[in-house]
Amino acid sequence: MANQEHFDNLKQGATTWNQWRQDHRDIQPDLSGVKLINADLSYADLHGANLTRSTFEGTQFARANMSKTNMCNSNLKGVIFAVSDLSTAALSGGGLKRGNGYGCIDPSGMVAPFRAMAFVSCSLVTSAPLKLALLRSDSYRN
Repeated sequence: MANQEHFDNLKQGATTWNQWRQDHRDIQPDLSGVKLINADLSYADLHGANLTRSTFEGTQFARANMSKTNMCNSNLKGVIFAVSDLSTAALSGGGLKRGNGYGCIDPSGMVAPFRAMAFVSCSLVTSAPLKLALLRSDSYRN
């Protein structure tokens, strides 16, 4: 279950959230089980956050830092990860139907297109249909 203080700060938007993160660098955010529909979390610093079993349907994560987040078993239907850092994020068991993505940037900075959905240590996603989410290092499935 999410920490209510963490969720209240996130609902105020990326600017408030990012300031809270800077002021509380030692805290790993727990946003498990939260429900945000059509929210704009562009530029939000969510690295390392627990987002398991959450609903982010239609939410924008453009240019968000999502590295090391755990989004397993979350509803990510229609999300937009435009130019977001998803390196080492966990997405297994989630729903990514009709999401948007354009490609991935691997740790070397090289842009690589992706097929249905598999973020293999990716750092960028920006707009092709996403049908299935599975994140595992060095593997992907269509």
